[in-house]
Amino acid sequence: IADVAGPGVHIIDPNPAVARELQRRLDRGHLRSPADHHGSEKFWTSAEPEDAERVIMRLWGKPMVLKRLPRLAPMSVENQP
Repeated sequence: IADVAGPGVHIIDPNPAVARELQRRLDRGHLRSPADHHGSEKFWTSAEPEDAERVIMRLWGKPMVLKRLPRLAPMSVENQP
């Protein structure tokens, strides 16, 4: 982005602020895991799992669990909010 924007544009990285806010909210809700606890990842897709798996594996770079989201019945006009 900086290469395209040029030297006159200051790039702000929001990642540290987002991480601090997430930590604050997890702490407030007593949801943060102990430091020695290792979590796991699950990936869900509305796409065909075989198609999504190729993309996710390329981005994630390690084995993962991929599950298909259940298909919902289409809403009729009468049932829409």
